[in-house]
Amino acid sequence: YHHVIPAVLPMFHIYGMNIIFMPRLAGGGHLITLPLFRPDLFTQILTNFP
Repeated sequence: YHHVIPAVLPMFHIYGMNIIFMPRLAGGGHLITLPLFRPDLFTQILTNFP
């Protein structure tokens, strides 16, 4: 059972780092980053990632 959680905050921001990045890695999760936001690619990743 996997959770897919969109990371919309920048990782250089302390809130994005502590709320999104660190808990996912500590829990053995996956983190997918995109160089820029494209709605079509974003929805494709959300639907295709297990």
